[in-house]
Amino acid sequence: MFESVRDVFFRASVKDQKIIDISPSCSYFNIQQEEVIGSNFADFYYDPEDRKYILEELKSVGEIKNYDVQIKVNTILYTVSVNARIIVDENNEPDYIVGSVRDISDKIETEKNLKVSEEKFRSIYENFQDIYMKITMEGILLDVSPSFEKNFQIPSSDIIGKSVFDYYHNKKNKALFLKKLKTNGHISDFDVQLYDPQGKPLYFSINAHVLYDKKGMPVNIEGTMRNINERRHMQDEMLSKNRRLEFQNTELEQFAYIASHDLQEPLITVSHCSQLLEEELTGKLDEDQQHYLGFIRSSTLRMQLLVKGLLDYSRIGKERKKQL
Repeated sequence: MFESVRDVFFRASVKDQKIIDISPSCSYFNIQQEEVIGSNFADFYYDPEDRKYILEELKSVGEIKNYDVQIKVNTILYTVSVNARIIVDENNEPDYIVGSVRDISDKIETEKNLKVSEEKFRSIYENFQDIYMKITMEGILLDVSPSFEKNFQIPSSDIIGKSVFDYYHNKKNKALFLKKLKTNGHISDFDVQLYDPQGKPLYFSINAHVLYDKKGMPVNIEGTMRNINERRHMQDEMLSKNRRLEFQNTELEQFAYIASHDLQEPLITVSHCSQLLEEELTGKLDEDQQHYLGFIRSSTLRMQLLVKGLLDYSRIGKERKKQL
């Protein structure tokens, strides 16, 4: 077992700090026993201050535990954890230092990467525009991201432990939200209207899913809320403009109907009068006069067709509204 473990065991002289014995596992550091035995510990310390601290700790306390240092072996830098203690002779004088060295380079690198990852996640979490939330199935808020405060203008601590359902404007929305979650286990792009503590309406789009315990029972709801106030205001503005446009179209259709109806009567009168005039003066009109009457009839007919088209258009608008 002594030869197979990856921890490196050593024995060194207190007097000159030279290594007297070392386990075969030193080969893990790409160095052999014969290369190490007889060497001074100082040859391996990357930072001399670490060696100084360990010796002072051993002299004052008698041992050192889990002390992390960097050592340099054949130009390669390792981070190791050192455990060591003093062995005294028959006169109770410090004689040897015995201990072990464990390579924790991978552990340190993993912890470093984990820290970087956590910092990145924390940065994303704290600057996340959407609101992350975690609530119980009854709506009690367990956790919420800092972006909550930007949207509701109150500290998140004021709502932690309270029901988020109290902020719902439409209680039917709450019931529908829970029903869909319990049925499907998740919900996407579910629009709701909430109120902030000042009574100001806020519109959100919610994506959420149910969290289950080991027995498959629903315990919590986790998800995000995206502020869609701007989108909602744009929709309301567009709806308002559409209503105004429909009103204006209705007025235009009414005007077209009235105008076309009122224009029919004088056009019919002109047409009849020109026809009577032509019948009474048959044989008495010269070529130019006949030509003028023809212009009156043709122009009146074209005008009647235009008015009829305008009247038909107004009727189409009315029929379309009846169908809607």
